Amino acid sequence: MKAKQNWKEISLITASAVLTALSFLFPALSWLAYISLVPVFLLLFWSKKKNKTLFFYGWLFGTLLYLAVLHWLLQLHPLDFLDFSKPVSFLIVFTGWILISLFEGLFHGFFFLLFRRLSLGDWRDIFTLSFLWILMEWAQGLGILGFPFCRLSLTQYQNLPFIQSASLFSAFFLSFLLVFCSASAAFFLTNLRKGKKKILAGALALCLLNNCYGIIQINKASEPAGTLRIALIQGNISSNQKWADNTASAIFQTYEALTKQVLEAEQPDLVIWPETVLPLDLNDTSYLEKLQNTAADFQTPLIVGGFYYDSQEKKDYNGVYYIQSDGMVSFPMYAKRKLVPFGEFLPFRNVLGKLFPVLKDINAAGSDLEPGRESVTPPLTSLGTFGSLVCFDSIFPHIARESVKNGAQLLNVVTNDSWFKDSAGVYQHNAHAVLRAVENRRWITRTANTGISCFISPAGEVTEPLDPLTTGYTVSEVSLCSGETFYTKTGDLLLYAGIFYLLLIRKEKKWKIFSSKRRRLH
Repeated sequence: MKAKQNWKEISLITASAVLTALSFLFPALSWLAYISLVPVFLLLFWSKKKNKTLFFYGWLFGTLLYLAVLHWLLQLHPLDFLDFSKPVSFLIVFTGWILISLFEGLFHGFFFLLFRRLSLGDWRDIFTLSFLWILMEWAQGLGILGFPFCRLSLTQYQNLPFIQSASLFSAFFLSFLLVFCSASAAFFLTNLRKGKKKILAGALALCLLNNCYGIIQINKASEPAGTLRIALIQGNISSNQKWADNTASAIFQTYEALTKQVLEAEQPDLVIWPETVLPLDLNDTSYLEKLQNTAADFQTPLIVGGFYYDSQEKKDYNGVYYIQSDGMVSFPMYAKRKLVPFGEFLPFRNVLGKLFPVLKDINAAGSDLEPGRESVTPPLTSLGTFGSLVCFDSIFPHIARESVKNGAQLLNVVTNDSWFKDSAGVYQHNAHAVLRAVENRRWITRTANTGISCFISPAGEVTEPLDPLTTGYTVSEVSLCSGETFYTKTGDLLLYAGIFYLLLIRKEKKWKIFSSKRRRLH
């Protein structure tokens, strides 16, 4: 009987993980995110298991979810550019996929345990689950191993009315709403005999109100500070090609030819290249001088992603070069602030490098990169002020927000998603940029080496996209925006509110336990 009960609970966990993963992987099934957590929340409401078992259940749910959503990590194989044999390459990539999923699953295990400690057994558990979830998502982004790639809000990036409230409380609020819906449905099903219909009505009313706000915001006319015509160059050079020997010249010629073509045909005000176009430090080569000459010849500024070596600090950066229309390079330049663990640096190198020597060579850049320390928003003369996000930066809301706080009128994302070809990971990464645009009400230009290169409006609409694995350029007119959203002004108020709420709940839970003990004694 006990084994049968365990299988029933594991089936609920698996069902929730599969339904939630489907909402991530297939935009047409994004509606599943409103109800996908119902099975696992029913388990939380019903289960009387010991803490150890409950933690395991949470860990299992999170691990299964991440394994499904991040299956595209397997596209990293083969690691030809690192000269690994195919068996070794597959072992490294497969192990990485498993370990990342197991690690992220730990957060869900603690989520389960914390809910048990805070549950009051009444309707307030719905808010407890919702606040705990977004605090868990926030915690997943902390530290050098932070990887908050699967935030629930991501599932709704094409649902424009729904996501507009991100401008109030960030994308965490969208996750809050989705969890609130599942928690309300689970609480209703748990209390069917008590007729808790008001709970469901409240969840539906909240979603309706959120969508009404979104429709109003989408239709609300904005006054741009200025309009620019921008060209994005997509050279479609795979990572294996880029890191092969003696490829820099051919890569540069591809991008240079596309740039001159678009400058002559479209006459844009600005041209943007993607992240780390060349496999070398751009400032130590003649290629930078050629870029400066191109900008000066066409009197058109360029934004170019590239490695940068600081000879004084003796450190390498993954940066963004701003080249003015007269050919001058603006300093200080922006350096990527959130580096990819095991891709751009080896965490705990002294320990992991000794335990697993093969990891020392896994960094494509050849050595650990240094993270940028601040948001740099250099003005491009006569155009405006721009804020950059390099690849991984775009999944962290606070980085985009800081750029806007520092005066960015437009955000440009430069990225290299060629590692993942035309997989779900490419579209998920683009979805993060959509949420950054809405949070701050800024146009975003997204320039990717192999796609997706596109323009994203302040309402989150993706326009003029270049499909993955295609070569070319895309051009569009965008507006420079001023002003700040409520989220840009205030930051993560929702997270602070969540912490305050959970502290109050914890205090009440302690009082209930204390009162119960006193009644038993008397």
